[in-house]
Amino acid sequence: MTRQASTKLALTFGIAVSFAVVALGVASPPDVGAGAKTYFYVGGHTFGIGEQQVYVVDEDSVLDVRYRDANGDLQSRVIHHRVRSSVAWTIEGLASGGGPVLGVTTAVPAPLGSVSVSTLEPLRSAPPATPTAQSSQGSAQSPPPSPMLDPQGAAAPGSALGDLAPASILLSSIRSDLPEIGRPWKSSGDLKLPYGTIVVGLENVVTAPTGNQDANVMQIASTGTTDFQAKVKVPGFGFAALRGSGLATASSFLESQNKLLLGMSLSATSHGNAAANQKRGRYDMSVKISIRLAKYVPGIPPYNGSPGF
Repeated sequence: MTRQASTKLALTFGIAVSFAVVALGVASPPDVGAGAKTYFYVGGHTFGIGEQQVYVVDEDSVLDVRYRDANGDLQSRVIHHRVRSSVAWTIEGLASGGGPVLGVTTAVPAPLGSVSVSTLEPLRSAPPATPTAQSSQGSAQSPPPSPMLDPQGAAAPGSALGDLAPASILLSSIRSDLPEIGRPWKSSGDLKLPYGTIVVGLENVVTAPTGNQDANVMQIASTGTTDFQAKVKVPGFGFAALRGSGLATASSFLESQNKLLLGMSLSATSHGNAAANQKRGRYDMSVKISIRLAKYVPGIPPYNGSPGF
């Protein structure tokens, strides 16, 4: 019998400029089913009872929409969205199918300060929340249920682990056999930003370890392209449809013995057109996301043939 638990962890600080903190979600590649699952573990990881992980996630994104007003003067409207979050969990048991049941701890976002910028309004978005003082005791509101993953370490989108979802772009493409050095493979997924969704497609390759790097650490270099679509309300311009493309790069580190994600950094850009009624403009967008394993405590593997406890 398992216990599902979720408390607040005062580990996170965040800046949300012009927006409240927004959870990120990543869809799986086509062979898994678009949006069907989000992966949080390297394929083939052995789950242990009492195993603990703590990840810290940093996101920094900028969207700049430029257009000419009725006088022909060039105008620029910018969103700068920056937030740091953390998520921790403990494997409290295994379901009958072998997937782990997690007790999740998330952080109460605490603002570091404010930045004055020109703002855009996402289409059909809620108004920004008024900042309030945060108590170190966290919120009394009931947290969402802790997720139960499948034996491959995946869950349906929207779980309490959502901040870790960008890693699914890579993790969804790694099965039980780790990739070989120098042999490329492809992966893809979505990054949901406050003002739209950027689709990222990567070609990944394991690079040979250098220097004093631990032999159990696998480094992965990734390059690829992006496709971006969004609808935002731009003051003075109107409801603008944004559409364009760009480039993406990523570096990831896996611990090969326990098949565990140690960290990942992802950078993506997009440039394209902004259209509102008969008006035309341009936009530039960039996003940087880093995910770091801050703590790991191994668990006790269950006895073979004894799932569901």
